[in-house]
Amino acid sequence: MHIPRTEGLIIQGNEVLIDTYSKEGKHGFVISRREDGNYEPLIKSGADYATIEEATKSGNDLVAEIRKIDLEF
Repeated sequence: MHIPRTEGLIIQGNEVLIDTYSKEGKHGFVISRREDGNYEPLIKSGADYATIEEATKSGNDLVAEIRKIDLEF
């Protein structure tokens, strides 16, 4: 999955929410951050996971990986 640098920097510097959604019996995740009382979606996966737990784990794993990368120039 390609992650734009700006979204990666936002994820590294802010608290984020990982939420799930369902489509045609499959599940996906959305990584969002809270801004002005609302949640702004940053990254949305495809509905590629068999369970909500798999989608949530994948979203959490992605956030962990993004936070390990040095995105500063």
